[in-house]
Amino acid sequence: MYIPSCNHAVVRRLLGAVLIALTAGMLLSACKDSTSANDSSGNSTAADTSNSIQLTGSAASVPSSGIDAVTVTATVKDENNVLVEGANVTFSSSGGDLSVDPSQSQTDSSGTASAQLGAGTDETDARERMITVTAEVEADGAQAQLDLPVAGTSLAISGPETVRAGETGDFTATLTDSDGAGIPNIDLSATTDSGATVSPASGTTDAQGKVTFSVDGTTAAATDKLTINGLGETASTEFSIASEVFNVKTPDKDAELGVNQDHTVTVHWADSGGPVVGSTVNFNLSRGSFTAGSQAVTDANGDASVTIRSASAGLATVTASAGALQVDRRFRFVGTTPADIAVKSGSSEIATGGQTTITATVTDANGNPVADKYVEFALTQDPSQGGLSTTADRTGADGKAETVFTAGSEISGTDGVEITAQVREDTSINESTLLTVSGTALRVSLGTGNALVQASSTEYSMPWSLVVTNSTGKPADSRDVELAVVPRRYIEGSWVAGADSWIVSRTSPDSPECRNEDTDLDNTIDPGEDRDGDGVLEPDSPVLSKGTVTTDDEGRASFELIYPETESQWVEVTLQARVKNSAGTEFSDKSTFILPALADDTKLDGAPPGGTGISPYGTNGDCLSDPAGAE
Repeated sequence: MYIPSCNHAVVRRLLGAVLIALTAGMLLSACKDSTSANDSSGNSTAADTSNSIQLTGSAASVPSSGIDAVTVTATVKDENNVLVEGANVTFSSSGGDLSVDPSQSQTDSSGTASAQLGAGTDETDARERMITVTAEVEADGAQAQLDLPVAGTSLAISGPETVRAGETGDFTATLTDSDGAGIPNIDLSATTDSGATVSPASGTTDAQGKVTFSVDGTTAAATDKLTINGLGETASTEFSIASEVFNVKTPDKDAELGVNQDHTVTVHWADSGGPVVGSTVNFNLSRGSFTAGSQAVTDANGDASVTIRSASAGLATVTASAGALQVDRRFRFVGTTPADIAVKSGSSEIATGGQTTITATVTDANGNPVADKYVEFALTQDPSQGGLSTTADRTGADGKAETVFTAGSEISGTDGVEITAQVREDTSINESTLLTVSGTALRVSLGTGNALVQASSTEYSMPWSLVVTNSTGKPADSRDVELAVVPRRYIEGSWVAGADSWIVSRTSPDSPECRNEDTDLDNTIDPGEDRDGDGVLEPDSPVLSKGTVTTDDEGRASFELIYPETESQWVEVTLQARVKNSAGTEFSDKSTFILPALADDTKLDGAPPGGTGISPYGTNGDCLSDPAGAE
């Protein structure tokens, strides 16, 4: 018998006598509230409802990148399994980013309503976890749930297969999301099975999702294993320990050595716990020279020493080798005796209340930067009634010391502000710079997003925009902005397979010899510029879609940076934008970055960006060899 509604009075009117009353009791029992368990697969939960609801997802998991979302669809049916149109559905989730378009929250003619679920945009949202989505029919409370895992995050380790006893090995951990992009600002911790020291014991991923850990080799075991944890991910790698010791005792790593002075480089060689005596060690030096030969014989302690010196300042690397053994030590030659100072303002004209950085560069008699010298700054003249952020700063390895000038509320007149800098230990070494505080200053700001476009089968296009504002912060329209892109350095290395994407392994991340060979930027090979002798100036330069752009009513303009896929991750460039006000004063902004690769091209289901797998500038690591063999 079909009873359209569990109305107790109707049941009694239809049924009579004792037998009929008994039957009615059975029907009444069937009409009592009941609840069916939810198996988290999207089936409905009934609670005195006449509708049923089911949830499905467009994918089995939510990408951890937070860029792509999964469509969650709710299908509503009545008690006869007829699709219900016009039912309002409420969606909620236990985590992630749930987006519900009001036009999609009411079921259509197919009985469906939908929402979008993403992992979230915070770095920690890339953690793999389970998110539960709940959908409820507002009319009668019918519910369904669907569990969707966040997936695609991976942690990979790259590093040496062997670490010599008594030395350290550098291992790089790379944390990436489902799109292969590095996840920054995540704490990673590292341990070894042997208990060998790891430095740092924990570190935070950089913009590329990387942290480098140094592991001390120990003779306590023939092999060891490094394990790294973070964001719920774990990765490990095994490496062997070589019992033979061959390391640099002096100078210390990243030591600063004075120019035009003799310095001793000592290598210690031991095997099976004892010194190796009477063996020859060969030395090579990237900057400077040897004062008494580049070979030395180990003494009774297993030590071999040579003497070096350099007339020029800068990074240097000494390499010691003996047969198959080789060890490097990086340090820096620096100037020690100040002889000159140059002072420069970041802007020659700023608005009232504006700021500019004042930089003083201290050099020796040969033009080498002098480190660790205090520079004193003073406002010699300032009608604007401004101030300095600090009156003294110590020079770094580049010989530079800085302060920030903040203009006051008054206009100074042309070159009305004078700032003087002097070396504290010798105040006769001083210089001043002039600037103008006015109301006509402009500001130009460069910006880009995380989108990269496939311009052609062999090229990438990187969209950029800029905005120009005046001293009051309002848009400056109809301003011509000159653009330029300057290659700063090139990188040697290769693409290596990570857990689920291609990862860059650089063999020359900081070598000074990888700087742009075209030092005067005239696109002409001048004496001393072609360091590797291949007849070509490295690196190649990207192309700007426009050399000059004009700002619109909102002070904005856009352009693209175009470059070959083969250059991605192997060239660092500086993008510059310059604009002048009506008085001819120039204002500028710049951005320095390594040319990125399209995330889809780094997936392991295809060849790495560019197709060759190695840098177009080679893999030698010295930046001095002809890279032609890389092609």
